[in-house]
Amino acid sequence: MEDQAPEPHEEEDPIRTCAYTGERRPQSQMVRIGPHYVVAEYKDAAVQFLQQGNEFDPPGKDMQAPPVRLMPLVTKAWDIFRQHWLLFFLINVTVALPVSILEGYVSTQVDPVEGGMRLLFFSISVNGIFISVGHAAIFAAMSRIWMGKVPTYGNAWFVTMARLGNVVLASIFVLILVMAGFFLCLVPGFLASVWLAFTICIVMDEGRSAWPAVERSADLARGRFWLLFLYFIAVTLPLTVLVFIYQVVVQFVPTLSHWLLDAVILTILSTPLLLVQVFTFVLYRALRSAPPVVS
Repeated sequence: MEDQAPEPHEEEDPIRTCAYTGERRPQSQMVRIGPHYVVAEYKDAAVQFLQQGNEFDPPGKDMQAPPVRLMPLVTKAWDIFRQHWLLFFLINVTVALPVSILEGYVSTQVDPVEGGMRLLFFSISVNGIFISVGHAAIFAAMSRIWMGKVPTYGNAWFVTMARLGNVVLASIFVLILVMAGFFLCLVPGFLASVWLAFTICIVMDEGRSAWPAVERSADLARGRFWLLFLYFIAVTLPLTVLVFIYQVVVQFVPTLSHWLLDAVILTILSTPLLLVQVFTFVLYRALRSAPPVVS
């Protein structure tokens, strides 16, 4: 059997930032224009951009990653979130609101007794795939923030659309692996949800395709399951308070509930949960800078 050539290490094929789009890809997928790197398929557009008298942004300097400890991670995530929360909200509402409206409408058309499992499967699938696209756009903005550049709504979606196929495919991989883990036994499901938590970050920040991003996420999390699990629980639970209170109020005052109103209110009340996505990206960057755990 012939030996397969090993995949290139980051030193052999480093991740570069496209000076035209802000997208991050391996250097092998880029061309060089002066001191800048540009994704190969955008070379002509980038040259035309320069010929029109425009200039590329000067290269930024990456932020320093905090240590893999809860308080430094939360502090870093909060500093970024409070400066850019409105951008993250606008990015998220672009996807979250239509998905919530669709979910709400479908729930009124399905008998919860006869079609409860179908409705649950529909909800998990829609949220697992489409909401991940919104998260990908937030991670695209985070990648730009981390490089010391100004993030924009347009650039976040431009980069996300350029990698949409890999984002959706990676989301499907993660969804299948996590759900399979929960169906087999709860423990593998929790393991998969933690190990694969950084998959979309990696697709957006390192420019990897879907399955290599899944493997890379598992590698980053390996040996740290309980630590990361507790970090995610500690950050996520307090941010669900507003949503929980609204759900309780609706149970006691059902006249306040309507599927369309619910979709709008829940999208707004879920805004604090976007801090979880910022925290996830900061944690991913911290794990990249930390030494691997020796088994």
